[in-house]
Amino acid sequence: MKKISYLLLLFSFSLFFVGCNKEKKTQYGITQQNIYNSAHDKTKLKTDQQFISVLYSNLFQKNISQAKANAVEQLVRSIGDKSLAYELIVSDFMNDADIIIPDPSTMREDIPKFVDDTYSRFYLRQPSEAEKQYFINFIEVNPNITPELIYISFATSDEYFYY
Repeated sequence: MKKISYLLLLFSFSLFFVGCNKEKKTQYGITQQNIYNSAHDKTKLKTDQQFISVLYSNLFQKNISQAKANAVEQLVRSIGDKSLAYELIVSDFMNDADIIIPDPSTMREDIPKFVDDTYSRFYLRQPSEAEKQYFINFIEVNPNITPELIYISFATSDEYFYY
């Protein structure tokens, strides 16, 4: 009995000394990165109301009035071909004097920034390196390309119809 008591006491002391060691903290060098959704993550089709509202917000940088949204939605419902209706809406919005769009000289001053801003504005993500390089080269090689044409292509692209 005495022997068991000594063994228990010895075991308790050994646990005390072994268990009270300070932990060594390991630090990892992690750099924070912004993660953006890719086009493949967008699987839900926008409703007519969502498309109209988001398009208006992207082009005018403000919310669309309820009356205007209802009128535009009625146009979509009155035309059998939805893609044609969307193209007409984009065209109509692009011809509005209140549209907020950079002028061509601003676009050409910093093409990479314009491409990044356009992807963020329309797709809510940053472009991949391949997408970015493609648009930079395309804009540099084609002097007649304007921000309006780029915005039209983004607003009528397949990715823009999804969220």
